[in-house]
Amino acid sequence: MTRAALLLGPFVAVLSAQTVSSATDTVPLAPTFTKDVAPILYASCAGCHRPGEVAPMSLLSYDEVRPWAKSIRRKVTSREMPPWGADPHYGKFKDDRSLSDAQIQTIAQWVDAGAPKGRDADLPPVPALASGWSRGEPDVVIEMPVDFAIPAEGEVPVIDFFTRAPFSEDVYVKALEVRPGTAGVIHHAGLYVIDKLPEGARLVNGKILGADGKVAGVRLRNLQTGESRILDVTGVFVAIGHDPRNELFKGQIELDDEGYVKVDDPSTRTNVRGVFAAGDLVDHTYRQAITASGTGCAAALDAERFIASFIEL
Repeated sequence: MTRAALLLGPFVAVLSAQTVSSATDTVPLAPTFTKDVAPILYASCAGCHRPGEVAPMSLLSYDEVRPWAKSIRRKVTSREMPPWGADPHYGKFKDDRSLSDAQIQTIAQWVDAGAPKGRDADLPPVPALASGWSRGEPDVVIEMPVDFAIPAEGEVPVIDFFTRAPFSEDVYVKALEVRPGTAGVIHHAGLYVIDKLPEGARLVNGKILGADGKVAGVRLRNLQTGESRILDVTGVFVAIGHDPRNELFKGQIELDDEGYVKVDDPSTRTNVRGVFAAGDLVDHTYRQAITASGTGCAAALDAERFIASFIEL
């Protein structure tokens, strides 16, 4: 009986091990941060998402990443992040930081499983990344032609600044890097090269002006091909955008909680006597030039009637 017990023990143990193995094969473990997600973030995201760099948050530790898990899933599955504009259908590129389909699937599965941390022992070392210029001191530094102050609140529309290239002959560029004066306030930036200025134009404080000091051209960029060219024009209409530009009126005219000027609808009267407002500054809904022109006409009529009331008196 003693001999039978010794034989039975290994037999039962083998069956138990096979059962565990079978269960593991049929129910794969969810990805964890330390083992599966951190290596992806360290390789493709940490260059910007670390303290002192341009990204709005650091993504080096589990505690830093966990609150952003769902947002990260959304950004990587839409391929909005990491930013990489090269089309993979047209060759492979050096330093490609875009994510593979497998990496995106790993992040999505991790978030769907509740974003588990995993074992601390599985966490790879945080990569040693250079501070300042990522590739060492550059051969040439091209400064902004003027200083540009960024407001503390709101968004700044895309603005072009022009400066002359410091080269007298063609050169081969190995790498480009943009270093903002204040990290964390620039969402994105691009560099473009134009062959020549329009006839009679000159550069003044980063802008292209004609011989008479007026606008001489605008740069047009094809969003599909990236091709850029200068169009000769003598005037430009600039839309205000989707944020009311109300800095001038703060503390002067009553604004609502979203920063729009409050008017006595359906008129254009403000809380200041004799002051009327129209366009994007009061329009929460459409915020388009065509509707702005209509409300501008209404404000002009209101102002005309206001002045006429004094004449009649």
